[in-house]
Amino acid sequence: MLNSYKLALKHLNFNLHKDVNFQTETGRNSSIEVTSDSNGNVSGLDIYDVYNFDDRMDITPHLYDAGGPEDKYLNFWQTGPSSLDINGTYTFIGHKNIQRHKESIIKAMMVALLTNNGKRSTTLSSESLTTKKEIFFNCLSHSGYKNLNAAPWNTWRDTHTTLTNSGITATKTNGVVTVNTSTPHGLDAQYDDWGIVIETGNSNFDMPSSSYPNGVPIKIVTSNSFTYRKSGSDTPTTSISGTFDVKVGWGGSSNNLHLYFT
Repeated sequence: MLNSYKLALKHLNFNLHKDVNFQTETGRNSSIEVTSDSNGNVSGLDIYDVYNFDDRMDITPHLYDAGGPEDKYLNFWQTGPSSLDINGTYTFIGHKNIQRHKESIIKAMMVALLTNNGKRSTTLSSESLTTKKEIFFNCLSHSGYKNLNAAPWNTWRDTHTTLTNSGITATKTNGVVTVNTSTPHGLDAQYDDWGIVIETGNSNFDMPSSSYPNGVPIKIVTSNSFTYRKSGSDTPTTSISGTFDVKVGWGGSSNNLHLYFT
């Protein structure tokens, strides 16, 4: 059971001494520091970590389910919501459900606190506590109950730019798609949170809005190319045309949540 709950922390990265972005943002060279008193005795242990969301591009409230036999540690009758999706005979919520639910809560808290709807911002908003609370609950509402005319959803999926449809080619190798544009795509490489929705009718490359309303994360390679991950067989260089809708995503390393324990 202990090992299973350790797995719930799999998105925490304690190898930050190799993370240049972490060192730049925090001024620390290690995620774990031991402090000593004047006599050289150990007086404390500091752990400073970056929480890497499993999905940083959107907020989807976690729906509880039974999870199966590998995820049946916490009986839900006294702890969970009144209505659950029960899978077969399993009546437990385990560490995987807790992990997913925690991610939804943390992301909603982050968006409610930050300006610019939590996108590409590290500045705390000056809005009232009531407004922040409304944003928080609007984040966690199920799709049929979201207020799409209020923060954060009123600007959450706005288009940043649309790439030109001519002269675009794509290649997929080992689960990574490389897109090349005949003219500069205009995306600033200093940001690591761009997302893209691709709808061309070619299933080897498409990432449709129905599945990825905020797009999928892309990595800028050059002024005329970027990459993103997509499973499937390798595909040779192919000309593609259609809709290339670029979004400002959830936020990359600049918007990861720092956790500090002492």
